[in-house]
Amino acid sequence: MAKAKSAERFTTFLIVPTDGSFLERTTLRDKDGNQFHIEQKIEVKGIVFHKKPNLKKLKGNDGVIFNSHTFKNGASNWKEQYCIFPPGFPIKNQNIIKTILKKSRVHSYEYEDHGWELIEECRIIPGSFEVQEVPVNRLEFVTEEISGGCTVLTKRDFDGYRRNGMPQSVYDDLLGENDFSGPFLSEHSTLTVNGTNIEDFYRKLEGLYNESRNSNSETNFTEPSSKELNNQSNKAAKKQTTGSNPHMFVHSEWTKGSYYELTIYEPFDINRLRVVVSVDRLPPKSDPYCTFMLYYESQDGDMLEFNFIMNHGSNADSADLYNTKGKSVSFEILEDEEDNEDEQDVEE
Repeated sequence: MAKAKSAERFTTFLIVPTDGSFLERTTLRDKDGNQFHIEQKIEVKGIVFHKKPNLKKLKGNDGVIFNSHTFKNGASNWKEQYCIFPPGFPIKNQNIIKTILKKSRVHSYEYEDHGWELIEECRIIPGSFEVQEVPVNRLEFVTEEISGGCTVLTKRDFDGYRRNGMPQSVYDDLLGENDFSGPFLSEHSTLTVNGTNIEDFYRKLEGLYNESRNSNSETNFTEPSSKELNNQSNKAAKKQTTGSNPHMFVHSEWTKGSYYELTIYEPFDINRLRVVVSVDRLPPKSDPYCTFMLYYESQDGDMLEFNFIMNHGSNADSADLYNTKGKSVSFEILEDEEDNEDEQDVEE
């Protein structure tokens, strides 16, 4: 009798510092050739290792030394940087470095500006810690998405686009100027955990979406008519009847499939999903666009946001020019001259 195949286990290892922090140490050389260290304390829930860490190999005089860039729930609360100078380090040079650090935190891309040369970087857990084997679950959220934006134009540009057309490159740049972007509630939204589809996800998502929308006065609305919008204290809606609007380029885009992901180091629980709804309006129409962000509340109480990974570009877009009276005017999109030259080369 064939033996049943056991379910694949998804686990990883965490080193969890007892005090919930580690040190980041950077060794530098100043312009006179003197070496010194910059250290800062960083709070963390755990350092991720994809296989059981070899503590003998990682253990040094200062504690556990590691280079992992992956942290459980991310690293946070970067404390003030401080310097460690070896014996004999010139006092004058010490004062210069201390003054620089006192002004603000120094980033790696600024070392050269101060005449410093990077020698080595490492991360250290100087105190006690615990090694834990924990579940690792990769969540992938696929959804439809909408984005939109409004760009104020000069009268000269507006008149030029209306009369002569808008170059494709300008059109593409303006489409990239988004005032909002995010998923919208769609039956096509899916969630997988380690590649396995969560069947009840949409029903859960719809419930969380409605709960968030109903609990927020900004998003708690039925689809309003133009009359209702004007009765509300909506300044943008009132402006379109007064002729006080600027010249504008207004656009929206629909994307069929956008991919988000999040990795959690605990068992997945669908009841820990959270949704925050927001509403945006693009003048001069003021029609509402409802989008949301998806979160997972960890067992530690952290709200973990699903991170955008990719999409394959918009599947549909619309764009309009609006005059100062809030009325749309037609315009033509012109091919760039370089594109025309390339087509001619192909034909020849």
